[in-house]
Amino acid sequence: MYIQLTNIDATTGVLCTEAPMRTGPALPDMKGFQFVFAKESIYPIDTNADGSYAETPLYYGTCDDDADTNLVGVLKVLSQVEFDADKQAEHQARKPYPSWVGDIDTMSWQSPLPYPQDDKNYFWDEPTINWVEIA
Repeated sequence: MYIQLTNIDATTGVLCTEAPMRTGPALPDMKGFQFVFAKESIYPIDTNADGSYAETPLYYGTCDDDADTNLVGVLKVLSQVEFDADKQAEHQARKPYPSWVGDIDTMSWQSPLPYPQDDKNYFWDEPTINWVEIA
């Protein structure tokens, strides 16, 4: 089944938006959970004055069909259509330049020209669709 999760405190299991994760972040212990992607386009996540997250970080994955979905940190069960739509939207949100080519399986983007393999530094110049040396 397709699921959307968020962080909980590693020891107390308290939701990340309710209290600071003083013992570190963890994801709910879902039976058969396999991480697929995170909604990184919303990073960095702001925190409240007490250290809790102001927004909910979102993680997506799959789990066994008989996994307990009532655990703290499980936000929702998704259909494959919803999961694929969220993944496609996140992939597009990460697109750095219009000319770059995406790979949705790896959630990555590649420039149409490879980065030069020398000891110089470059930046991508979208108007010329080329790498330009930093002077």
